[in-house]
Amino acid sequence: MLTDLHKTQRLGSALTFLERYHNEGEDFLDQIVTGDETWVAYVTPESKQRSMEWRHSSSPKRVKFKQTISARKIMCTVFWDRKGVLLVEFLPRNETINAASYCETLNKRRGKLTQTIQSQETTCSLYELLKSSENPSLVSKQE
Repeated sequence: MLTDLHKTQRLGSALTFLERYHNEGEDFLDQIVTGDETWVAYVTPESKQRSMEWRHSSSPKRVKFKQTISARKIMCTVFWDRKGVLLVEFLPRNETINAASYCETLNKRRGKLTQTIQSQETTCSLYELLKSSENPSLVSKQE
C-alpha cells in the first residue's frame, strides 16, 4: 500500500513528466525507460521418449497427471522503453525483490543497459541512474 509520501512523490514525478512532454514533445517519450516485476509461469514438459517405461503388454498403463502451470513460477524483472524490451532478469528461486536486489540487478546489468541505451541514441533517467554510484530512492529505509 502506498503511503501519503509515496503518493506525493508519484504525483510530483507525473507532473514533471507532463511538463517535460509539453516542453520537449514526442522526443521526450524516447528517453523514458521503465521497469517492472512480474511472475512468469512455466512448464517443462516431459518428452514422450523420456516418459516411456518398460512394462508387460498385459499390465495396465500408468496414470499420468496433468501438470498445473501455477505450480512453477519464477519472478522476472523487465526493463523497456518505447521501442521494446531492453533487459529481462530472472530472480533466483526463493528470493524476493527488494531495494537491495533491485540495485544489484541494475549494477549487474549496468553495462548491458548502458550499451543498449547509448546504441539507441537516447538519454534517459535510467542512464543517469546507472551512472550514479548510489541511488538513494532505491535503497530502502531500515526500520
